Amino acid sequence: MTIWNTFWLLLVIFVVSLMVAKSSKPTWYRTIATAIASLIGGGIGFALIGSAFFYFVFSSDCDRKIGEFYESKGSLCYGAREINTLTGKGDKDDAVIMKYAILDKDKALVYPHKMETHIIYAEDGELKFSPYDNYKLVQKLHEEYEKPVTSNVDYECRGSASKRYFYVLTAPQKQNNGGAYALCYKGVDYTQTLAEQSGKKGLAGDGLRITSTWKLNDYEIMYVALYNENTGAAVIEMVAIDAAGKIRSSSNLIDKDRDMPNSDPDGSFNIVGIAKSKNQFNRIYFNLIDATNVTLYQFEALPSIISTRATAKFFAHGAGFWVGNSGNVSVSQSYVSPETGRYEVNVLLNKNGKEICRLDDSKNYLLSDQQCIK
Repeated sequence: MTIWNTFWLLLVIFVVSLMVAKSSKPTWYRTIATAIASLIGGGIGFALIGSAFFYFVFSSDCDRKIGEFYESKGSLCYGAREINTLTGKGDKDDAVIMKYAILDKDKALVYPHKMETHIIYAEDGELKFSPYDNYKLVQKLHEEYEKPVTSNVDYECRGSASKRYFYVLTAPQKQNNGGAYALCYKGVDYTQTLAEQSGKKGLAGDGLRITSTWKLNDYEIMYVALYNENTGAAVIEMVAIDAAGKIRSSSNLIDKDRDMPNSDPDGSFNIVGIAKSKNQFNRIYFNLIDATNVTLYQFEALPSIISTRATAKFFAHGAGFWVGNSGNVSVSQSYVSPETGRYEVNVLLNKNGKEICRLDDSKNYLLSDQQCIK
């Protein structure tokens, strides 16, 4: 029997007892009916008075139209919504909130029945909930990797404005820009600045793009290939962070027009990798990509703050695509057969450019796990 069925049954008994109690003849059942009517009537009256008292004194008054957490008569409210369960669904799995603590207008800690502490927070106008430990981890990662620590932030470099990457050179790819990169430091895009400091005529300005970068392990030193698609100007520069935390760069380290005067006017550079050379020099390998062919070059440079102009040296015909720590280089070379036409062969060359072996390209090996054909 439900509570409402019980209520209606008691009400019927009360009415019948009241009618009997009001009869004119004083009989024994009139006495019993009077007692029953008095008990039931008193109970109903007490219940009504108690309900009214609870409603006006203890019930919540969540009536604010502003989207924020607040307390009303002991209840947790957000706007005009009273929050007394974890998810608000009201099903059997929706835990009742035993106590709470408001952190700020958008966040509140809640302690659901027989569950770990949760946080309820407002995001884009909606209430969301999460275990508090998980929320703290997400917030820590956000503070470390995403939240800018400076207001001077370029959109493409917003990641480098975070605490984790603030003093780190990064080169993220620009969205919807054909795979071009941005040179980022402390949230600022230094691409145009690097092109201007290189001193190469026709490099900076409209049409400038970074075609590739390569960063040294454990150092804030990066080699950057720049190209202007409107003028055909192409250079490679070295960028570094000095002891004072300032960004420095070389000037015209490798220049296509100066070092490869017979190259295609629209040729660009692609840095392949770096290997250690003698006397702690870095040996940098890069492809010159012309309209009809690709050639692999190399140059050596000291890992200093400001490198002097380097000398580019021919290394191999074909496109380099992997450089090992020992200086071995994987190169894809093109040949023409009278029977089958043009075909590609992947070969492994040593640091002097001599062929070690042909590589097995019949399987999807990782570049670092390439196998020689025996």
